[in-house]
Amino acid sequence: MKGTIWEKEVDDSRAGFDRSELESLFASAASGATRDRGVSSAVAPKKEVAALLDPKTANNMAIAISRFKLTPEQIAAALTSGDEIAFSTDQLASLIAMLPSAEDVELCQSFDGPVETLGKAEQFVLAISAVPRYAARTKCMLTRATFGEKVGELSEAVGHVSAAAAEVRGSGALRSVLELTLGLGNHLNGGTSKGGAWGFKLDSLSKIISIKTADGKSTLLHYIARLLQKEADADGKSKALLLAAEMPTLEAAARVVWADEAAEVTALTAALKQVETQVKLDKNEAFTASLGGFHSAASSQASQLAARHKEVDEACSSLNAWFGENKDAPPEQIFSTLHNFTLMLEKAHRYNLECDEKERRKNQPGVRRVSVSAPRPPGGAPAAAALNAGVGAELAAKLAKRNQNRGNLVDNVEAGMENGTLLRQRRQESFAKRNR
Repeated sequence: MKGTIWEKEVDDSRAGFDRSELESLFASAASGATRDRGVSSAVAPKKEVAALLDPKTANNMAIAISRFKLTPEQIAAALTSGDEIAFSTDQLASLIAMLPSAEDVELCQSFDGPVETLGKAEQFVLAISAVPRYAARTKCMLTRATFGEKVGELSEAVGHVSAAAAEVRGSGALRSVLELTLGLGNHLNGGTSKGGAWGFKLDSLSKIISIKTADGKSTLLHYIARLLQKEADADGKSKALLLAAEMPTLEAAARVVWADEAAEVTALTAALKQVETQVKLDKNEAFTASLGGFHSAASSQASQLAARHKEVDEACSSLNAWFGENKDAPPEQIFSTLHNFTLMLEKAHRYNLECDEKERRKNQPGVRRVSVSAPRPPGGAPAAAALNAGVGAELAAKLAKRNQNRGNLVDNVEAGMENGTLLRQRRQESFAKRNR
């Protein structure tokens, strides 16, 4: 400004004009509601928010909080009392994932400004930090929410494995198949070091289909299925089909990963132990009453499940030893091997039946076969001459019959035209169609 015209020569205070007139001409018009209430149309300044947490953490936490439809204080109150209906299972799992760390709590508690200026995530951290042992409480409530479903799934899996082990032990058809397979294998390997075996590993069952016959048209598996077909039961059912009938739970048991089920049982027991500890340490009567009652009922069910699992585990080890396998091998290994072999044997049996049916139809009496080519007699004349003569006579007879029928048809039409019968009949049909 110094040294310019604006320093001393121009002074806007000397400008003369009617300020009221200027405002009426150029001032921005306020909205109807604002003008009626006499409120200034100026935009209110944006409220500043104090951000303490990492931006990514704060954003994820704010999004998760918005799904609860509860204030941070309401969430904290529900955790304090152990409210059983305040949260769904998914909400509890989400809550555990967004619980603040000790560093986040310390950072938010050190803020000395107004709480209203904090962001949504920071206010949530402050509210949750006031709940004693908030992480342990939340885990206990999630254990209660998921306990029934987990026990049901584990009990079902243990039941499948137990039933399959008993079915394998009691299957007479399986014994017959193993005996036959062992006998055939010892005979085929009689001249080698593998002959005279007392038994074989179960995974050898999957290799039978690769042993082909000398002509390459069939396999040892199909041969076993045919031998089993001859040993059908009183109802005519082959032992190849009896395998699946006597061991119906094999497929379900083969899908159970036994090591995972054992880990789930251990984790469930540990979770109940945490609930028990929290109930003993907590001073909130509502929480101890709610979670304490759950623990009393759940611990009994968990103990029964663990005992049942141990019993079935010992039965599976015994089954492995019964087959001469490693007793520590997972039970699904045996169940899947037997299930796959059962399916292959049943498929081979049905294939044999289809082949037998085709052969039966081929040899069925009463089916006339015409030779495509015939041997030439001496002199070179074709032997099919007589056959051609026969075909010609048959064709002539058919043509004569057709001409006769055609002649009868023409005669009938001519007779109808002469006596007027055909004409009247067609006229009546035309009138009938018009009336419809």
